[in-house]
This record gives sequence, C-alpha cells and structure tokens, in this order.
Amino acid sequence: MYISIMEISFIILSLILVVQMTLLYKGITNGMKPIVSSDYVSSVTIVLFLYILNALVLCFLLTGIYKSIMFILAVVPFLIGRFVKYETYRLFTLLQNFIIICGIICVCRLF
Repeated sequence: MYISIMEISFIILSLILVVQMTLLYKGITNGMKPIVSSDYVSSVTIVLFLYILNALVLCFLLTGIYKSIMFILAVVPFLIGRFVKYETYRLFTLLQNFIIICGIICVCRLF
C-alpha cells in the first residue's frame, strides 16, 4: 500500500520536475522580473528536494536491485547540480532530465 502511494508520488514529482527544468532550460525566466524569476528557481529547488526525499524513502521500502537503483537515481541529480557552471548548465540540465526519466521508467517497471 505505502509502496504504491510512494511510487505514484515519485512519478508525479518526476514529471513536474522534468517540465519545470525543461522550461528553465528553454529560458522561461528571461522575460520575468528578478523576484519572480527567483521564485521560479526556488520552486524548482523545492520540487528537486521532494524528488530526492521521495526516492530515498523508496530506497528503504524496496528490496533487491531496485533499492540500489533508486539510491543512485535519488542522489545523481543533486550531485550533477553541484558541478554545474554557467557555461555548461544546458548539458547538465539535459543530463538531469534523462536521469529523472530513467527513474520514472524504473518505477513504472515495478507496477
């Protein structure tokens, strides 16, 4: 019961995060006022935190190989974000989106 609720919430958070990061990648904040742009970026950060928290909780609920896969998928987007420079943020955003989509595929295989 708890695992299916966590899996569904993980999928929903992942999809929201991919959409937000794609919009950020496309430059949605370029025409915004600075305070609104800052609010949007902080909302992406909050959703990323919830994604990582949900994936870590799933790590403790799952068994076998899925436990280690979920741990990797939980930690990698955060680690990628730590190494981003202004010149390479587009590449790292695409890489983060790819890893998040891999997490969705992994969780969908559990159903």
